[in-house]
Amino acid sequence: MKYIKLFLASSAELARERDIVGALFSEINTAIHGRDVFLLLYKWENLNPSFTDERKQSDYEHKIDNADLFVALFFRREAGYTVEEGEYARGLIAKRKDRSGEPTTGKASGKSGGKLSGQSGKDLKAHCYFKAADERSFKVADYKNKLGADFAFGEYAHESDINAVLARIISPVLVKHGIEVVEENGVMSFNGKKVLKLKVES
Repeated sequence: MKYIKLFLASSAELARERDIVGALFSEINTAIHGRDVFLLLYKWENLNPSFTDERKQSDYEHKIDNADLFVALFFRREAGYTVEEGEYARGLIAKRKDRSGEPTTGKASGKSGGKLSGQSGKDLKAHCYFKAADERSFKVADYKNKLGADFAFGEYAHESDINAVLARIISPVLVKHGIEVVEENGVMSFNGKKVLKLKVES
């Protein structure tokens, strides 16, 4: 069985998005059942101190070390843990580039990928999305600078849009492992089964 692991970093105010993504992963896993591929989602509820009494750095480091995909979501509030987790993911990617001889981008911080274990950033794909907001307690440009050029950045308007965002992020990885993904007539299908109806732009 091949496990495709996605670490979803987000703050408390994005609980609805995390629920939606969890449901999407469940639907895709049902659609691809029998193909020896399974999606695993690591999210806030697994690591937040209100659920675990205290947040240990090693908890999220281990999950990110072994992830195939890293996705950070931001909305209105400052999100210190989410930024910290993003910086760690950025550091893993930078260390992988150092080892392979590729040029690195951005400046490493003390929290960024302090050790190499598990997958250790190899082929880790990092994404960051900002939910549309009239006001924020942070500057988007500042957060983009913190995370660096190895992240792919984007925006989404409503919580219901997060399904399409995540489905398109994980699709290339599924295809790499032999799962057919088709986006046609406003519908995304996985392994020949319709999973997600997309919004049609008017």
